[in-house]
Amino acid sequence: MNKLMMVCLLLGVVGVAGAAQGLIEKRSTYSVDETVRRLKGVLEKKGIRLFAHVDHRKNAQGVDQELGQIQLLMFGNPRLGTPLMRSNPTIGIDLPMKILVWQDGQGRVWVAYNDPAYLVRRHGIGDRGAVVEKMSGALNKITDLAIRP
Repeated sequence: MNKLMMVCLLLGVVGVAGAAQGLIEKRSTYSVDETVRRLKGVLEKKGIRLFAHVDHRKNAQGVDQELGQIQLLMFGNPRLGTPLMRSNPTIGIDLPMKILVWQDGQGRVWVAYNDPAYLVRRHGIGDRGAVVEKMSGALNKITDLAIRP
């Protein structure tokens, strides 16, 4: 764990202890279902295509296992993702973008998504700064609109 992450954990800046590298996590003021509903509304309003909605809890129940509320939305804008894949096709393993929504053991609801800057570093993409900036801004705005009153 790097020093910055350790400081963030100690100060409570990172939402969940042990957050994975490259994830941005935010606490929602709504339930999991309401947060997902609001995220879908924001995506629709912004004209961003929703590719999939995965309810991990429901899938676990289908195999007689227990799991807390965890839902995943997969969405994207090919105008942004395509240039990244032209730079390095391996980023396609991380696209389309995803937002995970879950409830922790204390009843708090969180959203998390991959930091686009982390993804381009992971895939060695150095020629798409404007795309990364636009994606980062959009993800921040989408999540903020969905999790705050």
